[in-house]
Amino acid sequence: MDVASRKTVIVLISALILDLLAFTCILPLFPSIIDFYAVESRKDSLYTLFDSTVRSVQNLALIPNLTRYNNVLFGGLLGSLFSALQFVSSPILGALSDVYGRKSILLISVLGTLTSYIIWSQSDTFTLFIVSRIIGGLSKASVSVSITIMADIFPAAKRGIGTALVGIAFSIGFIVGPMFGAYFSSIAPSKQGIDELFTLPAYFAISLTVVQLFLLVVLLPETLTTPKIALKDILRNVLVYLNPWSLFSFSALEESQSKEALRAIRAYGLVYFLYLFLFSGLEFTLSFFTHLRFGYDSMQQGRMYLFTGFIMILIQVQSVFYFGLSLYAVASATVVPCITSCVLELANESDKGVTTGIFRSLGALARALGPMVASTLFWVVGPAFCYAVGGLSLAIPLVLLRRVRYEENAEKIK
Repeated sequence: MDVASRKTVIVLISALILDLLAFTCILPLFPSIIDFYAVESRKDSLYTLFDSTVRSVQNLALIPNLTRYNNVLFGGLLGSLFSALQFVSSPILGALSDVYGRKSILLISVLGTLTSYIIWSQSDTFTLFIVSRIIGGLSKASVSVSITIMADIFPAAKRGIGTALVGIAFSIGFIVGPMFGAYFSSIAPSKQGIDELFTLPAYFAISLTVVQLFLLVVLLPETLTTPKIALKDILRNVLVYLNPWSLFSFSALEESQSKEALRAIRAYGLVYFLYLFLFSGLEFTLSFFTHLRFGYDSMQQGRMYLFTGFIMILIQVQSVFYFGLSLYAVASATVVPCITSCVLELANESDKGVTTGIFRSLGALARALGPMVASTLFWVVGPAFCYAVGGLSLAIPLVLLRRVRYEENAEKIK
């Protein structure tokens, strides 16, 4: 790798770390944020509509009226909303990066994310907070485009290195970001009330994103030398990108990929979807679970997320919980980067942007459904059954993945 390429990688990974630190600082705050909007004096019309709808469903379906679980459902629906919007935007922005260049699309994504953080910092109502999440979900394509840039820089034989670097950025972001969010919420002056608990983390996210934007504008070069697909082809395929069946079949690649490669890409896509569907359910409900079961506040939530990166020593009565959390941390750091690397090895050079966009969109679809399903199960039958079903179901993508690797090895032998 030459000096210019090495510099590009350093700039991109630095910007991505800033992006993920800003993105993850809200994670330990979700239970407290929902509690904030649930206070009677702060309820607006949208929150009241959600609350009354949930209670009506409880009565009709004879679901036990456990009010403490209602916020878990609200949180899951919020998480699903954000990822559902990513599901819409990710493949489109990924494909547009093959026409207009990686840098321009990445800058648009970051500007949209910055706008969402600014609105979040002023969201004294539930409706305004929802608006910030909608804009953020539609704009969040930075990871997808960054992976594509890595694929531009690294040759096919070393593409896994680029994906691994993105995985490292993820690990740093998810280890440190929640702690920053928890810290800034904890130092808010008590005289200003609970409002300040969320504005300080939002200002932190805004500051990081401004620095990220500066790095990208000034230091990041364009890695797409010539457009790899015509705009008319993208417009024709928009419905393909938004159709779940077309995404699972990777129909946008049917004319450019060999049958063997396409079959393997489809199989990896299914494994990726199933894994993230199950994993995201645990991931998003975890902070609500610890808030309810152990009474964790935002700072303790931040320490919990820090633990998932460092795998701290097991402690006293919660040792079983922390042992499970350590396994969760290992999985989150390895599975997705490895599967992504396998898919990029199979994709043609001209299809990298589209393939990455579709693949990330499958992940967004999984994350759109996972929190909603898991939080609904949590709400209806409680956390024990919810996590037991989710954990056992993770055997399904494991079996499918072993089958994919077996078929690939068989093809190589032939």
